[in-house]
Amino acid sequence: MTALPARFLRWLSGHMELGLAALLALAAAGGWAFALIADEVAEGETHAFDEAVLLSLRAPGPYRLVRHPLYVGWLCAFWATPSMSIAHLVFAVMTTVYILIAIRFEERDLVEALPGYAEYRERVPMLVPRLFR
Repeated sequence: MTALPARFLRWLSGHMELGLAALLALAAAGGWAFALIADEVAEGETHAFDEAVLLSLRAPGPYRLVRHPLYVGWLCAFWATPSMSIAHLVFAVMTTVYILIAIRFEERDLVEALPGYAEYRERVPMLVPRLFR
């Protein structure tokens, strides 16, 4: 029995017009969404929040365990594989390095923008949760 992805790709190769139609529909939807957002911004309807709300710091859910739970999820997705090829290893290493560099820049900006972030940074680990407090 042929694996599903291989069968799907063989089927798709005979129906390229469907793939092209889907791509054009996605591009049209993206253009429509961009036009709506641009129109709201042009009219001044940016839905800006109160500055006090923007500057308050909360740590709900997984943000109590690690400062960057979304990055932890991405790293798990990059490294969790049943078979690690050389190409996947290079990809995982490069994206990990990229994320670690991005975190440094992001945290520098957060310390400047949010008054309580420096204390939060001392209290909560970056990527690996503490087992004992």
